Amino acid sequence: MSSLIGLLVVLGCLLINPCPVIAVKSSPVSVMEEVVVTASRIEEKEKELTVNVTVIDEEEIKNSSAKDLGELMAEKGIGHIHKYPGSLTSVGIRGFRTETHGNDLQGYVLVLVDGRRAGTGNVAKILTKNIERIEIIRGPASVQYGSAAVGGVINIITKRGKGKPSVFVEGLLGSYGFEQGTVGFQGKYQSLDFSGSFTREKMDDYDTADGEEYHNTGYNGKKNASLNLGVEFLKSHRLGLIYRNFYGDEVGSPGYLSANDLDDYTNEKNRSLDFSYDGVLHELGLSWKLRHFRGKDVDKWVDPTGSDPSGRDNGIPSKRTTTQEGVQAQLSFERGIGTITGGYDWVNYEIETSWDPQESEYDNPAYFLLAKLRLLDKRLILSGGLRYDLYEVEVKGGQGRDEDDTKLSPRVGLSFLATEFLKLRVNYGEAFKMPTADQLAADY
Repeated sequence: MSSLIGLLVVLGCLLINPCPVIAVKSSPVSVMEEVVVTASRIEEKEKELTVNVTVIDEEEIKNSSAKDLGELMAEKGIGHIHKYPGSLTSVGIRGFRTETHGNDLQGYVLVLVDGRRAGTGNVAKILTKNIERIEIIRGPASVQYGSAAVGGVINIITKRGKGKPSVFVEGLLGSYGFEQGTVGFQGKYQSLDFSGSFTREKMDDYDTADGEEYHNTGYNGKKNASLNLGVEFLKSHRLGLIYRNFYGDEVGSPGYLSANDLDDYTNEKNRSLDFSYDGVLHELGLSWKLRHFRGKDVDKWVDPTGSDPSGRDNGIPSKRTTTQEGVQAQLSFERGIGTITGGYDWVNYEIETSWDPQESEYDNPAYFLLAKLRLLDKRLILSGGLRYDLYEVEVKGGQGRDEDDTKLSPRVGLSFLATEFLKLRVNYGEAFKMPTADQLAADY
């Protein structure tokens, strides 16, 4: 009752004789501008981009129920997601799609891990633990990353350790016997930063309400390990190591559910090891990145029925192994209103299949030059680039020959920040997909 009387007194005071109002001056809130690294291979502010980029940040990933990259992108409504039975998912952007089987050179949307080729287009092989953010470029990006970046690029950025060292343990239970457990750590101690996680999960087969079991709709286990270590020396220099390992054990591959075959499954692997060196000389406006990486992607189909990649239905396991090695080197110079970046990429693939006696080797060296100009108090941004790719194929054994091809890729873009909330932009780029070994060098 007393509170009601007090409220009426205050209202009366305001209507009859306005009470003095004390103004409280709030401190200005500084908002950090988002940094995107994939658009031009160097750190740049989002408002300066001339291309269409979407970022899924760490908080969104943490709050998501998605277990892998494919589920996360479906949850966020990014692109067209095609989820096949088992652990097999492709992503479509602007009418083009990742390649779920074989190496990523066969796809039209490119998947990267920390700015280098992931070696696979199956986004179900990339679990969401120990990921800081995901950046999606829509449209051609061959100037930056070469073959297969036609519809766009998906770049997964691994977490770097920061703050006080900490350890976490997570568990998740779901329907059909789903279990997931994760242990991880992250932090920084003096000049050493570290971040890592290990996840294991399993799921039983699907059971209908009347008790019928659909075989091979679950999996015995998926294991994912991720580690990012770095050490700083001098000033703004860092040596880094990134290790990733995914393994899917007897992942269900039911094919035709009507057959309900007891023993159709796949084993899947995707692992990689990166060494990097990043450096900055602020007084000269120079920065550079050096990276060497190796990886392997393996798919093994056991007792394939109706979907045997070899075209044979004889119950013999089929296997594809892609071994990947690469080097990235780039140097950037920034002075006043301009930035220029030049570099060299080299990637090598060796592909072996159990159903084809011949092995294929892809060799792809490339040179690129990127530039950006900021005018009118950084409201008008001009960007452009040029990339030259040499693509060589060597066929070992069987019917085939050695072949090579080249591609010159241009790009130019312009954006104008009309207001803080309105940006006008136009971008022209060309993209390409190098032909596979059987398309370029096979003799039938």
